[in-house]
Amino acid sequence: MKDSQPLLQAPPRLDQATTQHSPHVHDEQQRREIAPADYGETAPVVFVVDDDEAARESVCALVAAMDVDVEAFASATEFLASYDGHQPGCLVTDVRMAGISGLELQRKLNRANVRLPVVIVSAYIDVRGTVVAMTDGAVTVLSKPYEEQRLWDAIQRGLKLCIRWLGEDKRQVDLLNRLAELTDGEREVLDLVVDGAPNKAVGRRLGISIRTVEDRRARIMKKLRVHSFAALLHLVHEARAIKERTSIETGSYIA
Repeated sequence: MKDSQPLLQAPPRLDQATTQHSPHVHDEQQRREIAPADYGETAPVVFVVDDDEAARESVCALVAAMDVDVEAFASATEFLASYDGHQPGCLVTDVRMAGISGLELQRKLNRANVRLPVVIVSAYIDVRGTVVAMTDGAVTVLSKPYEEQRLWDAIQRGLKLCIRWLGEDKRQVDLLNRLAELTDGEREVLDLVVDGAPNKAVGRRLGISIRTVEDRRARIMKKLRVHSFAALLHLVHEARAIKERTSIETGSYIA
């Protein structure tokens, strides 16, 4: 990709069976720019999964016109064998495919806790299938043939959602790293403090002086970069929630 070019730019019109031209696709108000830096060091990829070659090529041409990397797969099985679960981007998948369907693919990603925005496209999806896809977190469901503007907007929303998730992940890693800086003694104090024990009770429980408890609490607040007990409780509860979602082992203080 060229650094001088916006990562997302209005795509040209495509003459393909699966897309319908929109007169507003070049409207300046519809254009959105997402800087490559928003994704960190890894550029986003739009993954296109469709067993219809013409449909795959149509979507790939649209994405390429956005100046975004694109990878195409003829089946969900082929995609799953290639995807590492960490590459940021957006998935565009058909529903009716040989083997694993698009909805099944979406469920497999969810069960594996893979956060990859999904855009569903299909000529055969019914209301029930649409409800299932949206309930499972799809960005949107588009019926073929669709206007290229609608697909463009959907992919754009998916990439923005990916940026938001990456930001959340970065914040979670930072939070867990801060907690990991605590010493064993500080963790012991933190365990008791978040359970509501006053300094005197903490000192008795651990066999240390109140002054030592106060010193450890001060270091805990500094290392975790919080300035109030309420903020400390919020941080620890958030860390516990992260552990429940990801099964990351981070110590008894967020057990």
